[in-house]
Amino acid sequence: MRTYGMTFTVILFALRTAAFGQSVPELSIRLSPGASLPLGENAAYFSFGAGAELTAGIDALLPVVSPVVSAGYEYVPLRTRDALSLLHAGAGISVPLKLLPSLHISPYIVGGYSYGMITDGSGQGGAPFVKGGVELAWALSQLMSLGLDASYTWEIGLRGGLALSLHSGVRFPISKPRAAPTPRAIKGLELLSADLAPVFPALFKLYDSNSFGVVRLHNLEKAALSDVSVDFFVESYMDNPTRLLTAAKLDAGAEQAVDVKALFSEQVLKITEATKVSGKITVNFLFEGAPYTREFTQTLRLNNRNNITWEDSRKAATFVTPNDPLVLTLGKNAVAVTADVASGQIDKWFTAAMAVHEALRAKGQRYSVDPTTPFGDVSKNSTVLDTVQFPQETLAYGAGDCDDLTVLYCSLLQSVGAQTAFITVPGHIYAAVQLDLPPDRIAKSFSRTQDLIVKDGKVWLPVEVTMCGDRFLDAWQAGAREWREYDPKGQAEFLPVQASWQVYEPVGQIPALATTVKMPESPAIASAYRTELNRFVDQEIQPRLASLQKDIAQRKNDPKLLNSLGVMYAQFGRTELASAQFEAASRMGDYVPALINLASVRFLARDYRSALLYYQKASTRDPGNAIALLGLARTNAALEKYDEARAQYATVQKLNPSLASQFAYLADQGTGSARAVSTDAAARRMVWDEGGQQ
Repeated sequence: MRTYGMTFTVILFALRTAAFGQSVPELSIRLSPGASLPLGENAAYFSFGAGAELTAGIDALLPVVSPVVSAGYEYVPLRTRDALSLLHAGAGISVPLKLLPSLHISPYIVGGYSYGMITDGSGQGGAPFVKGGVELAWALSQLMSLGLDASYTWEIGLRGGLALSLHSGVRFPISKPRAAPTPRAIKGLELLSADLAPVFPALFKLYDSNSFGVVRLHNLEKAALSDVSVDFFVESYMDNPTRLLTAAKLDAGAEQAVDVKALFSEQVLKITEATKVSGKITVNFLFEGAPYTREFTQTLRLNNRNNITWEDSRKAATFVTPNDPLVLTLGKNAVAVTADVASGQIDKWFTAAMAVHEALRAKGQRYSVDPTTPFGDVSKNSTVLDTVQFPQETLAYGAGDCDDLTVLYCSLLQSVGAQTAFITVPGHIYAAVQLDLPPDRIAKSFSRTQDLIVKDGKVWLPVEVTMCGDRFLDAWQAGAREWREYDPKGQAEFLPVQASWQVYEPVGQIPALATTVKMPESPAIASAYRTELNRFVDQEIQPRLASLQKDIAQRKNDPKLLNSLGVMYAQFGRTELASAQFEAASRMGDYVPALINLASVRFLARDYRSALLYYQKASTRDPGNAIALLGLARTNAALEKYDEARAQYATVQKLNPSLASQFAYLADQGTGSARAVSTDAAARRMVWDEGGQQ
């Protein structure tokens, strides 16, 4: 038989209250009167009935389950005679689960015995039963609860069915909860001393892992303090306290030194005037099982966001902000002109360094000594505060001293992908730019190799940034002279920015200035760049040109000399002059290097079909020439003849692995795994045949 019951609230006890769901053992009692409805086959024998059940349980007595007992009476009318009167009693377990602070659900199962008699005296007897269900209870107060119960009862050999009832009940503790230890007045501990150094906002990322002070704590008690923790917090400039120490105990009378660190927020970058703030040191500990807290307040000085000291010149790297919007705008606009003005095979970072310098000159950026903290003075004393402008500020102000301009120049070049470095000499700092060419190619690209710096297998170009109002070549030569003067004496530091960032991370971006910054127009940058590039090319070509022309005059029918002259022109972007020399040399018996170089000139002009014809002619005359085969592979790739390109490149790999490695993209051209390589990017790596064995 299936049974559905509904009950009304009955208050059974008025005892001392206890919290619903408390962790101490509780006795819960509920009363569930109701009615019954037979279902299925039982409906032929039983009719509607009524009854009541009293249930008691003890919660929190066992770790997971709670024991319950129940007893009840049910009156069930019969279809054929008077009625059946049933008494039952049982015991079982429930599993209380808290859903909300005032709501819990308790699955349960109960087993027991039922005894019944027919009211007309015609029969009586008993049977065991099993009952399973779920109770949902809501706390109306700390004492009373109201709930809903759904269950299934099987009286073995007699009947079975479902039940749904609304019940009421009360809860009260059968033991008192264990009270937490009450703290008593104790001495606890004291702050013996606090030594907090001024904080530099520009270095705020450093202080999360590096201490800027020490505090000393002293246990004043005659017994150990346990579970000791120390936190540090500065309101408005930290989002959360920083945990300084977690210790199992601090022995009686012992002292503890604690390093002070802090995870400051970017709010510190808004500090434009040095200020003093309160730093709160919070110590939590247990003494004799009771918790205690001690708070100490110390004054902390926050410097101006532009302040720095020079005991470590790498600190300047934190001011290098390549992702600042103003820096990105000027840097990318400057380097963009190098694509519009023919630069030939001149190192791409050399031309980038030139374009950025000329952009600053076109903008009107100037050098001015800081009257309050000149670098030459403050760099000699590591305790004196200096002021370094962020790139955004230097662009806005239009001027800066050597450290300001060095930071700006490095930021602009880093924003376009170049690698830069700081060079410090007594009383001065300036910049260097890493070039793309290897050390063994310096002499072929630069006539004045002494004006370059070779460090750890890399070639660097020194630039005297304070000469931003002068032409680039003059700034380069000035930087080179300073290096040659101080490096042999051991008085020059060379500090790559990328390596310096490993210690002094860039701040990212300071709050934007209200000042509008006027940037130079692209035509002005391009004009200044073109003029300086031509000046550089003439400077490089003239000494070589005089020597080659003299040799050509003496050996008029030597195609190698004409080819060498053409290569020199081509390397500096004078492709028309180069082409004339290559054509003259090629007519002298189909000179193979000249044919290859003529093809390369056509390739640079993106005349791929003409380039292909010249490369094929050269390869036919000299099948083992790796440069000719490489040219064929690159040209066929540009013409989307990928199978031929890959086959020719594979041959180059066998003939000259070093040469092939510079053009590895050819191995995957036309396949699903190929990376996009623009013609412009490829054209920057032309290989000219100078007549040597390849």
